[in-house]
Amino acid sequence: MNKNMIMGLAGVILIGIGLFLAFLKPDELKKEIDSYTGETVATATSVIRVRRGRNGHAYKTTVKFEVDGTTYQKKGYIHSYVRRGEQFTVRYNPDNPKKNYIEGFDNSPTFFKIMGFILAGLGAVVLLVTVFDIIKQKE
Repeated sequence: MNKNMIMGLAGVILIGIGLFLAFLKPDELKKEIDSYTGETVATATSVIRVRRGRNGHAYKTTVKFEVDGTTYQKKGYIHSYVRRGEQFTVRYNPDNPKKNYIEGFDNSPTFFKIMGFILAGLGAVVLLVTVFDIIKQKE
């Protein structure tokens, strides 16, 4: 397998993963979130500002919430300013509160769409560079 075949294959794989994340994963996640009928309030117990790329800052946030006397903890990144003690609505699966959703954490359908488009775009660039390299070699 030569370099162009490997690069072309990598581009196609990135496009495939990107399209899956952008179109199928958000729908699958939305269906799962819609099935979460439990709702409670979580409180941010830890907030650390971190730099994440060109998009500015994110806040590595730990929240705690309670369901039926059991305390649960969730960690994630929030891309808007958040303070310790701030409260969030948590939707959860009543049969398994470890399966839960907090709007704005990295597990949101929007996050998967954005990451999917980034990966698909990267794959397209890799594929185009490979095609142009093959054309250039034939000249």
